[in-house]
Amino acid sequence: MGCRAQISYLSFRLAGPSTRIRVLMAALIAVAGVACSSRDDTRVIAKRITARSELIGGPGALGEVGDFILENEEIRVIIQNTGYSRGFGIYGGSLIDADLQRPITAGDSAGGRGRDNFAELFPALFLKALRPTSIEAVDNEDGSASVIVTGRPDHFVYLARLVTDVAVPGDGLLFRNEYRLEPKKRYVKITTTVINEGLSEVQLGSGLGALLGGDFTLPVGDVILFGAGNDVFAPKAGFDLRFTLQALYEQPPPLPKLPGLVTPFIATRGEGVSYGFLSGVTMEDEAYLTKMEYDGAHVDDLLVPFSASAFLGAFYGAAPAKLDARGTPSGRSSFSFTKYFIVGSGDVASVRDVEHEIRQHVTGTFSGQVLNRETHEPEANVDVITFDAEGSPYDQHTTDRDGRWRGRYEPGRYTVRVLADGRFPTSPVSFRVVADDEAYVEIDLDPPGQVAVRIVDADDGALLPAKCSLVATYSAPAAGFEPREFLYSLRMGESKRATDFVPDTSDPETRRFVEEVVLAPAGRKTEKVRPGRYRAVCSRGNEYNLFQDDIDVVAGQLSPIDAVLRRVVDTRGYASGDYHLHAEHSVDSSLAMADRIAHAAAEGLDIACATDHNYVTDYSKVIEALDLNAWIQGMVGLELTTIEVGHFNGFPLRYDPGPITKGAFEWSSRTPADLFSDLRGLGRYGPAKTIVQVNHPRDSILGYFHNFGLDADTGEPSENLTSLPPAAAVFSEDFDAIEVFNGKRLDNVRTYRVPESLPPGRKPSFPIAAAGEILRDEDGKVAYPGVMEDWFNLLNRGRIYTAMGNSDTHSLHDEPGVPRTYAPVTDDRPGAIDEREIVDAFQNQRAIVTNGPFLKLTAVGLGPCRARRSGGVLDHETCELGEVVTPDRGRVAFSLEVRKPDWMDVARVRFILGGDVVATSEAPDTLVFSETIRIERDGWLIAEVSGQQSMFPVVAPLEEPVFQMTDALAALVAPLGFGFNALGVLRPDQTRVVTPYAFTNPIFIDGDGDGQYDVASRALEAGVRDETRGLDARVPSTDPKDRAVPALVRMFSTFARHAD
Repeated sequence: MGCRAQISYLSFRLAGPSTRIRVLMAALIAVAGVACSSRDDTRVIAKRITARSELIGGPGALGEVGDFILENEEIRVIIQNTGYSRGFGIYGGSLIDADLQRPITAGDSAGGRGRDNFAELFPALFLKALRPTSIEAVDNEDGSASVIVTGRPDHFVYLARLVTDVAVPGDGLLFRNEYRLEPKKRYVKITTTVINEGLSEVQLGSGLGALLGGDFTLPVGDVILFGAGNDVFAPKAGFDLRFTLQALYEQPPPLPKLPGLVTPFIATRGEGVSYGFLSGVTMEDEAYLTKMEYDGAHVDDLLVPFSASAFLGAFYGAAPAKLDARGTPSGRSSFSFTKYFIVGSGDVASVRDVEHEIRQHVTGTFSGQVLNRETHEPEANVDVITFDAEGSPYDQHTTDRDGRWRGRYEPGRYTVRVLADGRFPTSPVSFRVVADDEAYVEIDLDPPGQVAVRIVDADDGALLPAKCSLVATYSAPAAGFEPREFLYSLRMGESKRATDFVPDTSDPETRRFVEEVVLAPAGRKTEKVRPGRYRAVCSRGNEYNLFQDDIDVVAGQLSPIDAVLRRVVDTRGYASGDYHLHAEHSVDSSLAMADRIAHAAAEGLDIACATDHNYVTDYSKVIEALDLNAWIQGMVGLELTTIEVGHFNGFPLRYDPGPITKGAFEWSSRTPADLFSDLRGLGRYGPAKTIVQVNHPRDSILGYFHNFGLDADTGEPSENLTSLPPAAAVFSEDFDAIEVFNGKRLDNVRTYRVPESLPPGRKPSFPIAAAGEILRDEDGKVAYPGVMEDWFNLLNRGRIYTAMGNSDTHSLHDEPGVPRTYAPVTDDRPGAIDEREIVDAFQNQRAIVTNGPFLKLTAVGLGPCRARRSGGVLDHETCELGEVVTPDRGRVAFSLEVRKPDWMDVARVRFILGGDVVATSEAPDTLVFSETIRIERDGWLIAEVSGQQSMFPVVAPLEEPVFQMTDALAALVAPLGFGFNALGVLRPDQTRVVTPYAFTNPIFIDGDGDGQYDVASRALEAGVRDETRGLDARVPSTDPKDRAVPALVRMFSTFARHAD
């Protein structure tokens, strides 16, 4: 039976109107009463799940019947059965769901009713993971229970095997992972054991040591995917792991140490549940950090070498140099490491309290209450952030419904601050914790300011789904600093605030930032906002004008914003869609589906296509619940997300409510052809009417073209990727569309060229091209290919694909529909749009890509237009996108109309024929352009339009470079002497303000007048796939493992060259 002592306080008031501190004196503790729990259930259960009602459930839940559940009276966790990972990893056997026990935990046939928000946890031996062969549930004699996973170490990033096979050789190793839960504990004790079952000795890390010319201690740890619904916290770094790690990468430790953050534990903040992870290593010679002599490290500290793309690595153990053969007298044929996985109640403090318990720290208590200064009502669900004596983040509490918090602290001096919506962070308040005593703080908050937004249509006065951006100006003394240094604190867990991202001057218009974006999907919304003076800029995407008004927001008062918007761009007959959207079912997105749809509707999209990572999502019920059926239409889709090959969208798909991932399937070690076939097999209208889209194909490890070494000059996949079967042997061309324009990443759209003025910093050691020319590496390959040029190359070789533009948005910081893709439809009203017409448009290059201007490109030649694929004669002579025009005496008249609101500019218009610019208009004073172009052979033409003026605040700039797994892995191996950036500072700049940019898909030209577009048929003679989307005659490797394709092969090819 658990009991709670009732205590009394000695209190006094400090100077200042808002803070009172009461210190609990140990000598005056009086037990006035006892509140005891009547629950006496100490049973621990470990079993295979046989019914969906036994599942945990929740926004991140991935458990399924056949998995294993481990639970006591405090927590529940699920370990996935063998097979492929339903999360972001590769293999089963990992911990995938975790939650507290809740008053109503029994589920039904639809699944559990819990609040799981965890993604995945699995052990790693350097870059190898556990591939399970068996899993069993065990009841232990001490009253605990275990789930034991046994298997072999195998490649986590299979394509990094050139590294891992050198570091961890041999096939005789056995991996064993025991998840043990004791009664009444909120943590799972996990013990990982590696056993040499072979008849010969296994050297661990010596292969890398030989390459490096010294010893190499192999780190052991875990890969943790907390999921974007959790804000990750580490002492010292607080909630800012990204920039803390970046700073550590810039000053890496001496060889052979790995760079990273040294921390006692990792924890999270979330909605109703939080998670933590810490090492259980207790021997210095077994601890990686102390063995490698990291400054100030403790034996049970963690090294976090990377946190990127939803993956976080945590190393803590040092593998022995060797494992003796099985049966060796007095030999060591195995080693083990222990770690702890903690389930908290939603804040970091509930995790840190358990960390203190596990490590048996001497502690006191810190508690308090947050009250509204005017009403004296408690402030629930606000953040209480504490800092140690050095000013580094120490802990985070979330106040309960009474505005209270309580937690255990090591003795010492601290400060505390409070974060709450609509208020500025409070000033620091000092307090001191003494062992076995309690410190108490009461903090009063000013009431928040509020705005009441109302947005109507100028034509009929009806309420409009739209948004209002509240723009403020920061003071001149802050000019020149990074926004995170003065505008918001990532360490404290504050949200980012977008700035205008222009050089600061004395002009306040260069020091603007967005304090709040108020989404009003129903045309009305009341929102808390920090007091201040703002300019409200209300908008509804790229087809409407803007409303602007200056307002003052006062604490405790409601400020109205009454906006009127008018549609000024005519896009009748076209539907705008974003075919790459993420929300809560993606491991790297925490955005609720309702917020995703609200934002998409506010941006004026007609179609919102759900494409969560390895999870089929349907927005229709959310749209109906928000009463937005007249404003936006959902489409079911999926982003097939692999570590090995790339990312691919499929749509429109069937929605299967039965399986936990709603129809997603295994991808590991499978060819692209197999993946594309399976994607089409999910199609709502059958395989032939399903679009397969290659996403961000040049985006490093995430990109299909990058992974297969697609030659930027020839458009062919590499035949010579190091140490693996030729990429061309498994590269499939059986897709329909290429995401040429992804989000705000204009750096990936066009091929990088040598700048006019070289930036300061390290330059290439080899000669480079002249300014304005394409930058090439030492081998003569294009250094940073653009997807636009890839598309051009494929078009020129008869590989006809549709160019797409999508936002790939994961949060509220990136706007859906920036960019978007327009397609012609019979009925463009949301709810009435025929998805099959969308498919037909994308299969026939009838699409316009834009983040702003709408384009209408037509062509007139000799006689009627023709359909490209069938060659059939059409009933009109003004040809549109995707159609074939025949030149009249060698000439074609092209017409381009640009439609835009007045808050966008157009600075340049270009006509591009076969990849070459044939006509340009700079700083045009018209929006209608005509060009007659002489064409004597079959080809294609597109139009491209760009502006120069920032679209802030309607569209936020891209202020921070995207940090991906390849960046983290490059930093991880760089101290080992393997550098991967021979080009130095010459690289595209990812950061930029967002300016208008749009382009069309092609109009095709029958230049020789033979009645058909011949480029495709000529390509067929060379063995390229035909228009039925069949594969060419290339033969894939027969070895299932060799069918995987190397995502990191170029990064790690250095190892292969050393090994040779």
